[in-house]
Amino acid sequence: MIHVTCAHCGTVYKVEERLLGATGRTVRCTQCSEMWHEDPPVKAEAEAPPAAIPEWEEPPAADELDFKSMVKGDYINEDTVEIPQSVMPVPADPLPSTFQIPVMTYRPLGMGAAQFGIFVFMALSFVTLSGLFLLKNPVLRHAPAMAHFYTTLGFTVKAPGEGFQLSELVAENRVAGKDRTLALQAKLANTTAQKMDYPPLLVKLKGAYGGVLKSWEFRPDKPQELAAGENIPLDLSFRDAPEDGKTVELTILDK
Repeated sequence: MIHVTCAHCGTVYKVEERLLGATGRTVRCTQCSEMWHEDPPVKAEAEAPPAAIPEWEEPPAADELDFKSMVKGDYINEDTVEIPQSVMPVPADPLPSTFQIPVMTYRPLGMGAAQFGIFVFMALSFVTLSGLFLLKNPVLRHAPAMAHFYTTLGFTVKAPGEGFQLSELVAENRVAGKDRTLALQAKLANTTAQKMDYPPLLVKLKGAYGGVLKSWEFRPDKPQELAAGENIPLDLSFRDAPEDGKTVELTILDK
């Protein structure tokens, strides 16, 4: 067996050397249909030429025929003499001018290329949609425009802080020795006609150019509810406040 390589696509085949014959054959790649003339491999040593056959001589008479005097290579073709089949020349099997080499086709999961592509597309779509549904609140927090996408699919979308109202915000820095405390007072109102859980709050202290110097997240120690229309005061304080803080931002977070 020898290896034949397609110069166009690089596919390698195993071919019996006898199929190429003495002068080579035109072959075709079944992978890319490239055709070329493949020469037989060059052997290290040239084969010895066959022994010369002696010239034809008139055979002796039948009564004088001596088989012991025959030498290898003498062929006598007379009715009275039978030529053994083992020494008769046998014509070589005819070979086609071209032949095809079969190639194994790999089918992932037993599917064709088109079916496998559809399967991968459906799997990726399922994973993407599942992630959007499971992470709905973080997605809406960072991309509010996605609210239209969820409402189109029939999901109820509620913006962070919807149903609450913050008012009368007052903040000041309190210094006691080396300790600096940010004190914050405000009012939180439930503007709906139903009970609402006390929401988590986020406080951001910003510098002169609007950059956030430090932030604090506030959540009540115990679950609390605000009755419909209830308005409660907020009195919060946070230690280790930066001394160059200029403005305070108070927002309501998702639960």
